[in-house]
Amino acid sequence: MFNSLAVNDGLMPKLGEARILSAQFKTDPFPRKVDLGAGVYKDETGKPWVFPVVRKVERMMANESFNTPVEPFQNFAFEEEARSFLLGRNSAAVHEKRVCSIQSVGGTGALRLAAEFCLRSMHLDTVYIPEFSWANHEGIFHQVGFCVKKYRYWSTQKQCLDLSGLLADVKKANKGSVIIFHACSHNPTGTDPSLDEWREIAELCQTVGLFVIIDCAYQSFASGHTERDAQAVRQFVDLNTEFMVAQSFSKNFGLYNERVGNLCVITGQSGGAMAANIRAHLVSLAGDLGLIPSHHGAAIVTQILQDVQLYQEWRENVETAIKRLGEVRRGLYQKLTDLQTPGHWERMLQQRGMFAFVGINAAQVKSLRELYHVYLLRNGRMCLAGLNESNVDYVAEALRDVVQNVSDDARL
Repeated sequence: MFNSLAVNDGLMPKLGEARILSAQFKTDPFPRKVDLGAGVYKDETGKPWVFPVVRKVERMMANESFNTPVEPFQNFAFEEEARSFLLGRNSAAVHEKRVCSIQSVGGTGALRLAAEFCLRSMHLDTVYIPEFSWANHEGIFHQVGFCVKKYRYWSTQKQCLDLSGLLADVKKANKGSVIIFHACSHNPTGTDPSLDEWREIAELCQTVGLFVIIDCAYQSFASGHTERDAQAVRQFVDLNTEFMVAQSFSKNFGLYNERVGNLCVITGQSGGAMAANIRAHLVSLAGDLGLIPSHHGAAIVTQILQDVQLYQEWRENVETAIKRLGEVRRGLYQKLTDLQTPGHWERMLQQRGMFAFVGINAAQVKSLRELYHVYLLRNGRMCLAGLNESNVDYVAEALRDVVQNVSDDARL
């Protein structure tokens, strides 16, 4: 019976590209292979880094008694801390009871829940996502049943944010549609609008009548500052906009497999009645879909955010990671410059977070993998965490070679 299944429509390869590359990398026997595809933070030795403060909290949890909710979706302490982390402890929206949230199965689960709610409860069926974006954005909304459209975000020619194209496409978008933005450290480009540009974008979305969903996967892991990385979200709050934010704690707390997420909903009605009603709908929907989150990872995040000393240790852990990413970013730029590699590599220095969007085409990416066993996504996104002193020269030399010798029309 499986023979009757239709051949995939091109969506699945994009959804699974990082996983496919990871599997290919693991089985590749080449001794100098380099994995720059997986969006996972690694230390200088190339191994995933567990934050020391997370290890500390887990030891505390093993030795002490912690209250564990008996029922799912009763982790109110985590939800409160997640909201404060995102909006600030003095947020007027929170004090006015215009905000509700629900723990989710990672940031991906928060996005899926948001998509289902928008379609089933709000009867919205069209979504606009950046032309360059995390592949799961298209996959999630496509599977839920949305018509997926794209808006311009990145200028391939200029290798920078295409603000004029973005604004023009938002202005032409259909009223009553959903639009997705990245809060910070845009994936894959690592390039974000300025605060003034965010303000212009937010005001235009209000004028057009679009419902905004913000994917906040890298708060504090873009600039190293929690407040700074939340400024885009808070711009929308200041405009009294109704919108949703999908929070992930995978990158910024190193809790990849714990699947810690939160869906935060900001309403326009104070008093708490609207927020409570929306949360009740979300709880019912999440239960129907089987999107039941676990408690362990959320308990770790809650402990860190509630304790002043643990929070300070967490900030120091984040600073360690951000410092290393900055060093390898500058190191790669310097090597490429020293090698006189054709291209506008200074753009890399303006990007933030774990990724560098290096501006090479799919044919050149393919040659990097086949000739040099350097793995990165087809769109040219490179995870900087895979670089270190032992391989940065090798990667720079490989990049120079493919940029110089592989043309745009090479066979893929």
